[in-house]
Amino acid sequence: MKYLVLILAFCFSIILVGQEKEEFEMEHKLSFSSGITFVPKALDAEGNKEFVFVPTLGLDYNFEFHKYMAVGIINEFELSKYFIEKDSLSEVEREYAYTGLITFSVIPFKNFSIFIGGGAEFDKHKILPCITGGIEYELAFGKNWFGKMALQYNYLFKYSSFGFQVGVGYAFARKKKE
Repeated sequence: MKYLVLILAFCFSIILVGQEKEEFEMEHKLSFSSGITFVPKALDAEGNKEFVFVPTLGLDYNFEFHKYMAVGIINEFELSKYFIEKDSLSEVEREYAYTGLITFSVIPFKNFSIFIGGGAEFDKHKILPCITGGIEYELAFGKNWFGKMALQYNYLFKYSSFGFQVGVGYAFARKKKE
């Protein structure tokens, strides 16, 4: 809980700094990524705990409405199936799950952002609510194109997962950061 309070205080301080008036042009970003998600509480076929690495594909959209702030949508598709322990007597199967998240990002430095958000993870067996947080770094190449790397933590109320993604994207109205 204290970490959530610290994150919210940090975001609030960035919002206060963001009240300064300056020339700013809004920016839209669309990106495609590929990555790996680490699920530490997964189970193997016999019910023994094991670490599972799940390949993922992502399609993300971000809208930078201020120099230091953005909102976004993260769409992530898992390309595998696995089991997680629900409690000591039962398990939940996750099969080719889709995760949809809405995020708020703070951009403290050029090309670096910290995000937090929520949504849900869907598959044919169960829908799980999800809270996420992470960091992202972009490397611009060309006028509107960029590469990105992201580290992400998902808390799904039944289990947690950690993800790493790399990708490429296209930005509209890129000239504001010159």
